[in-house]
Amino acid sequence: MKRIAVVYVESKSHMPVLLAELRAWVAGLGWEATFINAREPEPLGDAELVVVLGGDGTFLAAARMAMEKEIPLLGVDLGRLGFLSEVAFNDLPAAFERIQAGDFTVEDRCMLTVAAYREQELLGEFHALNDGVIGKGGFARLVELATYVDGNYLTTYNADGLIVSTPTGSTAYALSAGGPLLTPDLPVFVISPICPHSLSARPIVISDACDIRVIVEGPADLDLLLSADGQTAVNVRMGDHVCFRRSPHRARLVKINKIDFFARLQTKLNWGTTRRPG
Repeated sequence: MKRIAVVYVESKSHMPVLLAELRAWVAGLGWEATFINAREPEPLGDAELVVVLGGDGTFLAAARMAMEKEIPLLGVDLGRLGFLSEVAFNDLPAAFERIQAGDFTVEDRCMLTVAAYREQELLGEFHALNDGVIGKGGFARLVELATYVDGNYLTTYNADGLIVSTPTGSTAYALSAGGPLLTPDLPVFVISPICPHSLSARPIVISDACDIRVIVEGPADLDLLLSADGQTAVNVRMGDHVCFRRSPHRARLVKINKIDFFARLQTKLNWGTTRRPG
């Protein structure tokens, strides 16, 4: 390991101090570091590792920067939740020593490609680690979203919107919409309606080998927003269709601590209230 990229956000007042400390640690190892503001993304060059300083939003932005070269990402928890983070900032020196010694693993996470079309025109195409969302703006009106899986009609959701999430995203917005929690190794997607106007409309889990197509059927006078990871977006309207499929890219997460997915649910999402047996 010789070259790393550090992705951060400037909104945190103590960030200059943290970056100065990080520069000193990296220099002590003889590594080279490039520092990139997540709000002004740029190519990662020949970096062999991406260190992400921030919360899950910063991590999602860094994952898109790293996806084409599949550069491993190490999340450093500075955010409110930090579900995707691996270490605390003060633990970075020890983490770097373990990485330098090869004492770590890499966990692959699938990503999602989201594309919107108006007839034959491509309105926008994005990649997401968590989810793609069709949502309405500030109007309190239902939207009609005809949904197909591999060309087979599933249903027309009358709802506030629709979420298609990866297993990684099952602990994010999809969780708030009543979706199931999924272990990150599962090769599936979850389709979750947002506030559906039906007692029978429930999230559904499908293979990530499937193509999902959603046609916006109304209302005619309302623009919707298609977003990927809540960070990149394009407007869609009646007649447009949105496609969700497995991305050819993946996110690669560096794992140092032996914290399993279920322990992370307990510490980050307060999963379970009873005492562990034994």
